[in-house]
Amino acid sequence: MRHCITTRTSPRRTTIGFSLIEVMVALVVLTIGIFALIRLFPVGFLTILRTNELTQAQGLAQEQIDAQKQNHSGPESIVAVDPTNPANILSDIRPDTLDDESFASVGGNVKPYNDPFYVSNINHFLRVLGETFRISVPASNTASGMGALTMLQRGPVYNLFGTDASGNPTDSLTIRSLPLQRTEQNSTASPVATALLANDGQYAIDYQNLKIAFVPRVGTGLRQFVFAYDYLINVAGTIVIVRVIPSPTNPAATTITVPDVLTSSILPGASAPEPIWQDIFSNGSYTNGVTKPGNFDPKLGLRPNTDDVSRRFRYVTTPFDTDPYEYRWYSPQFSTQANVGALIFNPAGYSQTTSGTSGVQPLTARVDYTIFDNHIIREDRAIPVSAPYDIRLSLQFVQVNGHVGDPDRIFDTQTIYNGLFRDPVNTSPDVLVYNVNTGDVITSVVGGPTPSSTPVGAVLDDRAGILHLSQADVEKKNLQGATVRIFYRTEKDWGVDLQKANAHYSPADLPVNVQYDGYYIGGSDAALDGAANRIYFPLCEAGKTVVLGEFFVRTNQPAPNDRLRFSNEAYQVNENPGAFETVGGRLMTYIDISSQHAEAVPSKQAWVFDSQQTGRAVDNVRGGSMRVRVVWRDASRWRKVENINFLAAPSDR
Repeated sequence: MRHCITTRTSPRRTTIGFSLIEVMVALVVLTIGIFALIRLFPVGFLTILRTNELTQAQGLAQEQIDAQKQNHSGPESIVAVDPTNPANILSDIRPDTLDDESFASVGGNVKPYNDPFYVSNINHFLRVLGETFRISVPASNTASGMGALTMLQRGPVYNLFGTDASGNPTDSLTIRSLPLQRTEQNSTASPVATALLANDGQYAIDYQNLKIAFVPRVGTGLRQFVFAYDYLINVAGTIVIVRVIPSPTNPAATTITVPDVLTSSILPGASAPEPIWQDIFSNGSYTNGVTKPGNFDPKLGLRPNTDDVSRRFRYVTTPFDTDPYEYRWYSPQFSTQANVGALIFNPAGYSQTTSGTSGVQPLTARVDYTIFDNHIIREDRAIPVSAPYDIRLSLQFVQVNGHVGDPDRIFDTQTIYNGLFRDPVNTSPDVLVYNVNTGDVITSVVGGPTPSSTPVGAVLDDRAGILHLSQADVEKKNLQGATVRIFYRTEKDWGVDLQKANAHYSPADLPVNVQYDGYYIGGSDAALDGAANRIYFPLCEAGKTVVLGEFFVRTNQPAPNDRLRFSNEAYQVNENPGAFETVGGRLMTYIDISSQHAEAVPSKQAWVFDSQQTGRAVDNVRGGSMRVRVVWRDASRWRKVENINFLAAPSDR
């Protein structure tokens, strides 16, 4: 019997799919890769955001520079002021400061401002001096009848209305004519002490006896003149210069009143009354002079040839009369302290001419005022000439009433946004649009669509920064192509700061006496006088460009090269804090002529400024630059973009 042995062979196993371990490994690898890619996105988004912000900032800065170039003449200066005393100019604040705490110690009731928000970081340089313009062509305005309109360039402005001791209306502006021509005369001369004046564009001054005289006017009214000046005091054996400029809170400190004279005062055979000498300072019952400073030293007296005397424009609330030196406010007050700065001048001023050092010229006004807040963005735009009448603002994310505002920079608290003017009681607009040519409000956006009372309806796309104007309203009022000025605020606290080198600089005898518009010439003693080839300026002028009209130097070379003359050279004032110098006990900045003349240094020709030729080693020093600084807040730090431009003198534009 045969036995068969059968061998069973198992079929071959086939693997289908992945094991759990393989799946887990793949997931881990994939997750790592995905996370690596995801991590790139925030960086990319942040880069795009920063690039967009830089582009917006550069565009806004260039827009401001272009606007200044188009002006016939800009302000004489924009200076930093002490918020507790706006007449006190702070010369030793650097123009690039973004310090939030500079005035925090004053407390929550900074005077004259009601909120320290307005005098920190970009809001140090707020006082505009001498914004100059000719009285414009009179035009008919909605509410004022005929008048010559001007909108101040850096509005909204800080303003308070009130009355003086005589019941006359007052505001926070100082508006004056171009300077009168000074003639120094003796008020006690024998046998005749009558001032000799050729026309009403001149005045006579007697520094020794503190007297002043003007060409009289026949009538029953009065004229007022602004008297800005320097005086000298002795401080611990050092003669110190004190400057007095027009004050927005104390106009009497720089106002001289000149009463008109009666026809009966004209002497027989004369065609006009003679000038009358009067005291410069008020004293007892005499109130026509300026207020004498408490520390005025009669022995040292006034500093000769520093007085700036000009005719004051009178603020009126009644209809204009025949006096061309009158103005009224056209724009309304939007809070207790803020006004966009639209003024109406007496139309008689347009045809008025004045006599001055340059001959007869049209009536020109110089305005001193305080900027309300540099964080209010101001832009000039043209309404499109055809529909849709949309205006795209330079910035996005416009602040709207009811939103949670940016943290208070001093007290670090979140606040509910309440409009442009941060009025704690009254809601102010989110966006204001004014017609630059007429001074009229075109639209006022408050938390959404405009109210029915607004001349032109508008809807604000606050996220995109687009203002949609009503087609029907624009066309009904023929506003196509009209130039408008737009005011708004944005998230991230965007702000624009305009800084200008002074129109002219004056020499000082000591470093301590260098004012915001002054300079000190270096000498041989480095500790007391600084370097011999440098000219020193206060810190507020750091980074600005100045032009030396003429200067002379003495060298160690043989004649005729031992004395050299140069003219019209431009220098940028040092802005590196690490290179500031202490001169005569004061920290200062400077320009160095060796930056253009390498041979000036002591190791070569040892140049020293020399006054032998003309009596002045350096003369006709003037400002030549305009700087626009745009800032915005990025979390807890400030970012900024700056644009510096050299400006020609108004006569050269």
